[in-house]
Amino acid sequence: MSRKVIKKVVNEPQEFIASTHKDLDRDSKDIKDRPIIFVGKRMTRDQQWDSRDLIELKDPKNTDKGVNGLGKVLKYCWENLIIEVKNVVEPGDSFKGEEKNALWEYEGMEAEAAEAATHFYSLSNLTDEEVKTSD
Repeated sequence: MSRKVIKKVVNEPQEFIASTHKDLDRDSKDIKDRPIIFVGKRMTRDQQWDSRDLIELKDPKNTDKGVNGLGKVLKYCWENLIIEVKNVVEPGDSFKGEEKNALWEYEGMEAEAAEAATHFYSLSNLTDEEVKTSD
């Protein structure tokens, strides 16, 4: 039996536009007609472990009852995976670092922020082929 091919995971920043903003014009002069653009990366292995520590089962004996901590994971993704948010207040603006993190508490883009955090979290998951341990 031969061994698996080793591959380097590319973690270049990429843009994400929430589904509610897909039809908006990136070059519009009016901020209401421009999409909010989120720039983020995939999780590293350490970040994947850190995020798993934030989730716990409501009832360890019954997994159907769900989990606690999903909000913490989304905020973790917001702070650690999303690098930049563009077109928030005025056309062409850019929020990074602490300014970007503060946007988590603002009203008006909750759904888009959660969708972006979920997108980059999901992007980090391994495919079925990557999870398999034997052929």
